[in-house]
Amino acid sequence: GWQIVAYNGANAMYRHTIGDVSITTNVWMGTETDTNNQMLGKVYYGEKVKERWKGILGGYVEAGFDWGSIRAVVMENKVDRWLGEGGTYRNNKDGVKQQFYGLTVNIDKNDWVLRTEFNRFVRPDPRDVYSVYFVGAGYRFGDFLPMLTYSSFKENFPSDTSANENHRTVSASLRWDFRPNTALKVQYDIFKDRSAFPFVGNSKALAVSLDYVF
Repeated sequence: GWQIVAYNGANAMYRHTIGDVSITTNVWMGTETDTNNQMLGKVYYGEKVKERWKGILGGYVEAGFDWGSIRAVVMENKVDRWLGEGGTYRNNKDGVKQQFYGLTVNIDKNDWVLRTEFNRFVRPDPRDVYSVYFVGAGYRFGDFLPMLTYSSFKENFPSDTSANENHRTVSASLRWDFRPNTALKVQYDIFKDRSAFPFVGNSKALAVSLDYVF
């Protein structure tokens, strides 16, 4: 759900094995500009939004085991944001610093599957903290993998508590690997909006997807 999901820049990756553990480290730096950010414009502001993340610097370390993996990530950058059209752009953010911290633990052992992710997103001035996590568990029955997942998004903005965003989602999914390279997935989501302001409201969604690897 972040407004910037890519960057222009460079990264360096190093892989190493210690016994049965594979270690991967990756660092990156760069910048990214979106002249018409759809997520911010349609969900939050109701008008055209230009977003720039500059001075992006981040990295992660991942350890892979025979039962799964653990990954820790950190990143920071500054944000510029403008609202409006053409020459009528209004400055909304000017070099606002933000930091991102994340931890992922995934287990895939025998027929058990566990997916977890914990994220913390901080804008120090004024202090605005987003705490995000999800936990999903499933068990394989032959070619079928049913899973239940719970996710939460909670904002803590002391300067204006009426602007706090807060919602959670419960998901039930069934994946069928009916061919070695093809899978059919059905998922049902129940979204509960507990924001301090009229955000998007409660909703339910049914999704069907076909994954094909070639």
